[in-house]
Amino acid sequence: MRLPDTSTLTIRAATITDVPLLTRLIHELAEFERLGHETAITEEDVVRDGFGERPRFRALIAEWDKKVAGYALFFEFYSSFQGRPGLFLEDIFVRADFRQHGIGTTLLAAVPKLRGKRIISACAGKCWTGISRRSISTRTWAPSFSTNGARSC
Repeated sequence: MRLPDTSTLTIRAATITDVPLLTRLIHELAEFERLGHETAITEEDVVRDGFGERPRFRALIAEWDKKVAGYALFFEFYSSFQGRPGLFLEDIFVRADFRQHGIGTTLLAAVPKLRGKRIISACAGKCWTGISRRSISTRTWAPSFSTNGARSC
């Protein structure tokens, strides 16, 4: 008999105190994607571009029972085809030990709620793409993308 899950999931906006953590999570995603050798981001980059005078991106941190489980990183852009601003979801990552709890789906749903905009990527105004290592996750999250107004390219 399986006991009910009593774990607590919290999604919160990243703050400047999260810079070391966010940088580490970005590197973990790169390793998962087998692209660690291409990752050059530093804490200084994250401070400058995420928490400076004119932030270039925003991020959300997912915590499962007060343990860091993952993150989402996104930025605003303007769609000339749609004639309105949108959000580009750059990264969404859940650490292996925390998968299969709906954390990625919850992160995905939290992004447009935080910014009050739809998730739209830069491909013809509204679409999303995934790296091949995320194929299982892409299938899992595809319905969430669709309900947020995005489609696959």
